[in-house]
Amino acid sequence: MQIPPEVAGLLQGIPTVGSTELVLQLLTVDADGSPHVCLLSRAQLVADDSAVRVVVYAGGTAANLDRDGRATLVVVTDGAAYYLHLAVDRREATDSLVGYTLAHRRYKRDAVPGSELRPMTYHVTPEMPGSEDWPTTRQLLARLA
Repeated sequence: MQIPPEVAGLLQGIPTVGSTELVLQLLTVDADGSPHVCLLSRAQLVADDSAVRVVVYAGGTAANLDRDGRATLVVVTDGAAYYLHLAVDRREATDSLVGYTLAHRRYKRDAVPGSELRPMTYHVTPEMPGSEDWPTTRQLLARLA
């Protein structure tokens, strides 16, 4: 299934220092059945027509994806929220990062006409590219392509 163009467009590119960026929420399920939220930036994912490639730290989110094989990516825009239901198709790893190709299965658009829905955002600091290892993340995303 094709990712809606209005969402795919929001997931393209790499954040730049000093910019304000969307916070993207990747939802998985813990071993005990509880929801698990992983906050991501565009530095950590890439979307094409039918899949999302994402890189997360080894640990909770990766363990959930390895065990369950499913996730939901929440993308909130001005006025609408999109829930992309995804399934693990491929996995690549480094020492501390794990990358996945997540096939897009279906989505839901959630909006109320005239609502004041606003996306969650963050400010890109000069430290982020280094502290979050964006170069290795981008290399891993490229290997998943």
